[in-house]
Order: sequence, then C-alpha cells, then structure tokens
Amino acid sequence: MTREEYKNKFKEIVDWADKETEKVNKKVEIIGLDGNKEAYQPIHTEYKNKINELKNDYK
Repeated sequence: MTREEYKNKFKEIVDWADKETEKVNKKVEIIGLDGNKEAYQPIHTEYKNKINELKNDYK
C-alpha cells in the first residue's frame, strides 16, 4: 500500500465515522459532552478496528 492509498483509505474511514455520528446525532438528544456515550460506542469501536486494520496493512 502506497502512502497515497493509505491517506485515501484513512479519509474514507474518517468520513464513514462522521456520517455514522450524524445519523446517531439525529436519533438521540445530546446532553453535554458525555451524554449518550453508549449510542456512539459501536461507531468508536468500529473506527478503532478499521484504523488498526489500516495500520497493519500499511506496514
């Protein structure tokens, strides 16, 4: 994987997480910074997994 491919894939992951977060934002009432953390946890977990996988592919 080239550096450019890595950058593009990273951007795709960030864009995915942003879109998923927006979906959750529309469904839950936002209460402070820590409100509804459990609603966002699956996105966070998936994001971490995708980033770790990308790091492993880049090595």
